[in-house]
Amino acid sequence: MGKSLLRTSILVSAVSAATVALPARAEVRSGQSVEVRAGQTVNGNLYGVAGTIAIGGDVFGDVVVGGGTIVVSGHVHGDVLAAGGTVVVTGAVDGDIRAVGGEVSVMGISAGDAVLAGGTVTLAGRVGGDALVGGGEATVSASIGHSLFVAGAETRVSAPVARDVVVAADHLILDAGTIVGGNVDFTGTTFEQSPGAVVNGTITHTPAESQARMIVRVGVLGWLQGLIGIWLFGALWMSLFRGFAQRSMDTLRDHPGLSFGVGSGVLFGAPLVLGLAFVVGVVTGGWWISVFGSAIYAMAIAITFPLVAGLIGRRIIMVPLRVRSELVPMLLVLLVQSLLTLVPVVGPVLNLAIVLFGLGAIAVTLLPTMKKARLPAGGPASGTPVSAPA
Repeated sequence: MGKSLLRTSILVSAVSAATVALPARAEVRSGQSVEVRAGQTVNGNLYGVAGTIAIGGDVFGDVVVGGGTIVVSGHVHGDVLAAGGTVVVTGAVDGDIRAVGGEVSVMGISAGDAVLAGGTVTLAGRVGGDALVGGGEATVSASIGHSLFVAGAETRVSAPVARDVVVAADHLILDAGTIVGGNVDFTGTTFEQSPGAVVNGTITHTPAESQARMIVRVGVLGWLQGLIGIWLFGALWMSLFRGFAQRSMDTLRDHPGLSFGVGSGVLFGAPLVLGLAFVVGVVTGGWWISVFGSAIYAMAIAITFPLVAGLIGRRIIMVPLRVRSELVPMLLVLLVQSLLTLVPVVGPVLNLAIVLFGLGAIAVTLLPTMKKARLPAGGPASGTPVSAPA
């Protein structure tokens, strides 16, 4: 673990060297707990990974830490970069604070910017630059030297902001004590401004649909786009490779059991073969063959849906109703298939069945073509034509 952290520290130092002069020393600490007690000093950057990290002394450099619980109560003369389950910063930071976690609380002083993300984010104290906050629930009561940007479900602001406030959330509340020097730009559903909140600029509220409605709308639109996309893909496949498409449907109609068995082998065996080919290719230089094979494998799986839909549409719609085009029956069957796949238990089973039957039909149909391709140009010695197996 120590060597890994050392490599990380070297990488971070190399990237940062382009803009700042790094301290000559750096400390790497790990274990169940990392602690810098009050009165202790770290002359350089501090890198740490532990279950519990507590920094109460002075760090003359950056602090880059990750752990379950992180508490920074001392004075950091550089930046703080922290990731953990709980991140608490109550001390002074001369640079920027960047923190992510389940619960993030910054109640100290940051001379630079504060970039915070978490399930619950609390920003108090003072931020000299910009504050960027993202979380399910965000509470901002810190004095912001520049602008405040927030994205979350519910946002509450009760602090002076020198410039603008830009919020995208379901709810925004400007409590008493809020003084915005610039504009407030809010995109969301509910906006509340307390009588004691002052906005010197303009307030722009762009109503947005609720999260539940947005999920429904995006889900329906995605379902419709997927349906049209797979139908167009099937139409293109049947137009460019009409003979092969017809033979694949005939194979599935005449040999469903064989198609199912071969499809099972292809579905579960092909990834193993492609993975082995990639490993061998990395050594021998032919790794790109496995990538090309993976693309063909993915396309074959996509083809199975219009293939099965085309066969069913031909038998129950096209022939009985004497419809000339195969595309309309295929679209109707794809529509029914896509609706059935939304059913919790039926959907996965139906998708798996379609892929198994379709892959098998494609493989069985493709095998005679591959055998013909391997024969000499003049055909067999007897001169008799080669026929595909029944």
